[in-house]
Amino acid sequence: MKLNSLFKSFPFTLFLSILSGQLIYWGWPTNGNYPLLFFGFVPLYIALENVLKYNGIKKIASIVIILFASHLSWLFGTASWLSDSTTQTYILLIVVESLIFSVPFVFLSNFSNSKKFIFWLLFISTWITLEYVTQNWLLSIPYFILGSGLGMSAYLIQTYEYIGIEGGSIFILITNISLFLILKKAFQKESILINVLMLFLGLFPFLFSAFFMHIPKLTEEKTSSLDSIHVALLHSYLPTYQKEQHLHPELTIEKLWNISHQNQDSNAELLVWPETIVSNLGWLSNQQNESSYLAFMKIFSQNNIIPICTGGHGFSLYNNGKDNPYAAYDSNRNFYYLTHNLAITYHPNGQQEIRSKEIFVPFQERIPYLKSFPFLKHFADVVGSNAKISVYEKGREIHKTSKNHRFIPILCYESIFPLQMARYAEKVDFITILANENWNPNVDGSHQYLYNNVGVAIQSRIPIFRSSNHGVSSVVDKYGKILIKRVDKDQGIIDAYAVQKTETTIYEMYSGSSYLISILLYFGIILYVLFKKLSIKKLPKK
Repeated sequence: MKLNSLFKSFPFTLFLSILSGQLIYWGWPTNGNYPLLFFGFVPLYIALENVLKYNGIKKIASIVIILFASHLSWLFGTASWLSDSTTQTYILLIVVESLIFSVPFVFLSNFSNSKKFIFWLLFISTWITLEYVTQNWLLSIPYFILGSGLGMSAYLIQTYEYIGIEGGSIFILITNISLFLILKKAFQKESILINVLMLFLGLFPFLFSAFFMHIPKLTEEKTSSLDSIHVALLHSYLPTYQKEQHLHPELTIEKLWNISHQNQDSNAELLVWPETIVSNLGWLSNQQNESSYLAFMKIFSQNNIIPICTGGHGFSLYNNGKDNPYAAYDSNRNFYYLTHNLAITYHPNGQQEIRSKEIFVPFQERIPYLKSFPFLKHFADVVGSNAKISVYEKGREIHKTSKNHRFIPILCYESIFPLQMARYAEKVDFITILANENWNPNVDGSHQYLYNNVGVAIQSRIPIFRSSNHGVSSVVDKYGKILIKRVDKDQGIIDAYAVQKTETTIYEMYSGSSYLISILLYFGIILYVLFKKLSIKKLPKK
């Protein structure tokens, strides 16, 4: 009897929630023990079962606490690479993210054991709704979307071309819930048939992928076909944001070119350099007279060379600077200007294609809500930088190679937003990712980005070419295979082929639908709860 009381005590319940977070952490990239993701939530569900027996505010508070503890335990390990570069941001990230994934679950307290179907439906819809929220607000940090956690096991997630990463999250949750209910009913000697069928449903996409979906090998026949893309990527290991580099960008461009052309195959149709590797691309309205532009034209005049897509900072004048907190002021020349994180593709004929970064790392690249809450600029010094990066409105998304293959240059952080990446992928033949991970000494974070990209490649059946300064540069084919990579100090060129995207996937036709359904279910159930409570209050007393 005492042992039973111990198992149902709050300290033991809290232990179970922390254990759940640790199981998910050990199953997450880069640990790679992926089977843990399919039952890592079970201890959390046992903890929820215990606190559902409480009453009133104790029940509500306990639900929030154990969900917060579970998520914090998971993120404490998974995001620990961030603490090597910025401890304050690391702490803020794991606390804020854990709060986001705990407080909205308070409505679980309205459902008793007799209404388990609605309880679990609300749990899933809440979780998936929150995964959508983390991709669509200015404090977005979507590192921890469940469906992305299987990126080290591409053979298990080939069905993402049908269900997407968002569907992967749903089926992982269904699997965990089914296992919990099987264990619970088996202990209570009740029938488990329905739950076994539900378990099979949850595992079906992964089992089908593992046993029936063949992942082709990259053969010489495929690389020489008309569907083949041939791209050269630079993996660099260079310091950035130095004064000399900023004042004389032509020196940086010359250095990058000297590294690039040594091992590059002349048959490649595009050369890609990392994000912000050129710190000063000059004024975007006057490119033909900027030293960066002239440096590229010099390279093209001396070499029969292909287009070069590089990352860098560009600048534009802004007449209404006083009204825009993201505008900087040049006191010497008395004007306001905006700074943009850009990908520019320079062509040998002098033409350019410019794409601006649209999603920024909160407090590192752009302080969110600065116009409404100007005091946040002081907070940035604690958790990040006072960088004021803005979107360049005149850019274009789609760029072209020398063979007219279409691509979108994605700038680092944008690549971990799976829904947005699916929308980008619909328009092009392949995707390039430009990254600069010079700020982060721990390559575990870079590998997490990479394994995130595996699911993105599969759900859209599109190859991804990733060029990074420090970190990881790689090529991921449309089946999620990492064909080749360079890591950290291994500076040089990756010269690779991959088969281009050839058709729209089933998932792309309805991408985002499960998010919409989850949002409707979440708020629908909440309205049902509130309406029921109001109805009870209005009933006449006997």
